[in-house]
Amino acid sequence: MRTLALAFALLVALSTQAAPSRFAAIDASVEAMLDTHDLPGAVLILAQDGAIVHQRAYGSYTLDTRVPIASATKWMSAALVARLVDQGRLHWDDTLATHVPGVPADKANLTLRQLFSMTSAIPGGDIRNPSPCLADRGTTLAACAAEILRLPLTATPGTVMDYGGNAMQVAGHMVERATGETWSNLFRREVAAPLGLGNTHYWYFADIDTANPRIAGGMYSTAGDYMKLLLMWQAHGKAAGRRLLNSATLAEMDRDHTVGTRVLSSPLPGAGYGIGHWVEAKDAQGHSTLVSSPGAFGFTPWLDLRRDIAGVLLVYGDFSTTRADTVRLMQQVSTLLDRDIAQVPFADFGGIWWRPAESGSGFTLVQRADHQLTGAFYTFDDDGTPLWLTFAGGAWSSSTRWRGPLYRTRYGGSGALSNGVDPTAVTTTPFGEVQFDFADATHATLELAFPAVTRRIAIERFPF
Repeated sequence: MRTLALAFALLVALSTQAAPSRFAAIDASVEAMLDTHDLPGAVLILAQDGAIVHQRAYGSYTLDTRVPIASATKWMSAALVARLVDQGRLHWDDTLATHVPGVPADKANLTLRQLFSMTSAIPGGDIRNPSPCLADRGTTLAACAAEILRLPLTATPGTVMDYGGNAMQVAGHMVERATGETWSNLFRREVAAPLGLGNTHYWYFADIDTANPRIAGGMYSTAGDYMKLLLMWQAHGKAAGRRLLNSATLAEMDRDHTVGTRVLSSPLPGAGYGIGHWVEAKDAQGHSTLVSSPGAFGFTPWLDLRRDIAGVLLVYGDFSTTRADTVRLMQQVSTLLDRDIAQVPFADFGGIWWRPAESGSGFTLVQRADHQLTGAFYTFDDDGTPLWLTFAGGAWSSSTRWRGPLYRTRYGGSGALSNGVDPTAVTTTPFGEVQFDFADATHATLELAFPAVTRRIAIERFPF
């Protein structure tokens, strides 16, 4: 009996020991960073497919440690501007003069898009020519913007990429003029509240607003708060069941807006820039696959768009010394959470699509979490009879092409509008095949293979 009792106790002890973590090598890499760079601590949070898969604090830090995030602020600030764009209160191609009276003539046609994508030709301000007002909490956004707008342009707007915070500060003033509200109030209502960002503020003092928030680099935040922004990105613009941003807006922000420009200054040589964050890698078709927004103190959020990985590394050190180890860590995470990405679509294509020349018909596309497409097509038969076609059960053959069976739906009952649809009277029969070839998040070519004819149509996402 004693032997059996000892054996049982041994089995219980073994069963209660923690199994080796699949993230053990990742944790070891972070701990090595702390030793190498003499950092007091770190926090790492990883998510895939919209769910947290690993989170840990290291050294003296906790999951709630709050630090200055420097240029990681840019992504947060861009989310606010995107909210206002989706609400129709601003547009990416609004000019400065549209909302700000009395701007210098050479700056009048600068667009909101250029100001937030580093292509405005206003001197960058992070690496060289920083405007002193960026760090002045005693002034206002309007006064700071006026100071920056006195700087001479470095080139023709839209032809150069010059990294820094000067242009975003001007954009912040543009936002305040267009809305009649302060930037801080807008951020709290439009981004912080719906995302639940309780520890993210534009100053160290959470309860005190500054009239001159540093739009491109003044935030303090936690890894957990920042991950909420990335999870919203992974959910194609939704958070807690509520749509905050249009999926097409996210795709536009992730697109490299610096293609064809001349780089004047950049802390990430070879990387492009979207709207508010870096484009670190693209596929063969030029679609962004890795976007990020590292800060001067090493705080690094990133999204591996094709593997659906989100990561936030919170450290407080020196970007220039920790960057190489951070890149290796990001690559290590991608390897650990790797998947076959050859047939993963590069964007969320859900929405209403149409051919403007045929405005009497259109497509409704739904892209599920597993990337499968389903949808319906309303059009007319050759004799003018209204025609509903549906499609589902197809497959992606590449990141840009989906093909599946097409079905015709008929209703054999009566009084459906008055009394409801009788499901037994609905019939669905095979009708052909449908293929979508997506050029980008808003343009595609549709191929309809009907019994007697095949059509190829250029379609576009309907703007809302």
